[in-house]
Amino acid sequence: GTGFACGRGAIAAALWAAQDLGADKAKIVQHATSGDVTMDFDSVVGYGAAVIYR
Repeated sequence: GTGFACGRGAIAAALWAAQDLGADKAKIVQHATSGDVTMDFDSVVGYGAAVIYR
């Protein structure tokens, strides 16, 4: 399917700021969707957590 990130401007700003501070790595530490809770996977919202580091 297709998708997009809400807050993509804020995500980009955080990545640029982290890069300016010397970060050169990122790792996704958790990912889940609303379907994991409701078991309805026809239309879901995804959630993710990542760390940005050097």
